Amino acid sequence: MGLNFSGSIDRAQHPEQYPEKAKGPTFDPLYGFPDGRKTKVAPYTQEEMQTLNIPLDKRDYCAPYFRAIMLCTQQYWSSQYGYCEPERHAWEQCQI
Repeated sequence: MGLNFSGSIDRAQHPEQYPEKAKGPTFDPLYGFPDGRKTKVAPYTQEEMQTLNIPLDKRDYCAPYFRAIMLCTQQYWSSQYGYCEPERHAWEQCQI
């Protein structure tokens, strides 16, 4: 509780160190992208993800990584936690 209270005091004493949350960013969102940002293309269509039995909450741009986990757990179902760790790690890195 004391840490939260001291943070509020510091914010009140030094408002220039804290950004205003109600305002948007003050920098150009395309800074560092001379040709603009690449558009993200979904790896699978909704019909393909439905056919592959990918759960609804996993249907995003990381679906191929999750599909690799599904295939690995089907192949190594008895000891999946040892064999499927690289696939799981790749999926978690994609989620970041």
